Amino acid sequence: MKTIFNDILQDSDADPRLISPALADKYTLLDDFTIFFDSSVYIDAIAIANLIGITSIPVLEITLTTGGRVLGGANAVNTPADYINGGDATNDGNADSISGGDAFIESETFTINAADKNIIYQLENGGIYHSMDVKIMAGKGGSIGRLIAGRLVDIPTAVAKEPGYASTSTPRTTLSGQIIPGAGGYNYRFLSLDSRYKIDEIAMQEIADGYKTIGKGYPFLLDLSDEAYKLGYNTLYATENSQQQMSFESGIPRFLYSRKFDFKEAF
Repeated sequence: MKTIFNDILQDSDADPRLISPALADKYTLLDDFTIFFDSSVYIDAIAIANLIGITSIPVLEITLTTGGRVLGGANAVNTPADYINGGDATNDGNADSISGGDAFIESETFTINAADKNIIYQLENGGIYHSMDVKIMAGKGGSIGRLIAGRLVDIPTAVAKEPGYASTSTPRTTLSGQIIPGAGGYNYRFLSLDSRYKIDEIAMQEIADGYKTIGKGYPFLLDLSDEAYKLGYNTLYATENSQQQMSFESGIPRFLYSRKFDFKEAF
């Protein structure tokens, strides 16, 4: 399975509806927007949960930009302590200008198609970025349930898979033996995946870095492409049953850990 444990958008100025854990908090795609991060962040994957209402593709064009914000003013000057942009800005020791000069901006642009409701896109090369520009190419009026970005972690799982289906409806049996169907409730999928000594140092660090969000019960968007041949589905938006108190079994000869993950579909 693959997933983003440390969602760096949680520490950005993204619209709250974009980063809310509940898919019902939909962000309607009407205008282009830019997300700025508080500091340089590493991104090699973008995930979208519950992309709906899109009739044409490509849908979104996302550009990840290196460098700080260009706050304006060509040929600006600034002192060394306040120099934040790079490029052709000059420094003559004068006033504390934080405006950029002709800063060079490198970017990686890719498009996301709307073939699936849940999408996990891995960049060809990850990088350190300061902002994310999202351009609405088509399908305005559609919506996103949640946008996630960060490092995509691959945790190989055992061949045996344990998928299942459940319902919160509660039927009742009368004294005469009749069954009265439960009113309300919802149906969901659950899944158990076992990883034996395949959780490496990178995965453990990403879990540690993202635990502020994980500990709050935020769901993960799982890429199950490697498991799909036994499951019948490629993605799952789900919480882990014990993510508020995650424990791991360590290996002896190398930095490797084991854990059984028990996921429950979230909405």
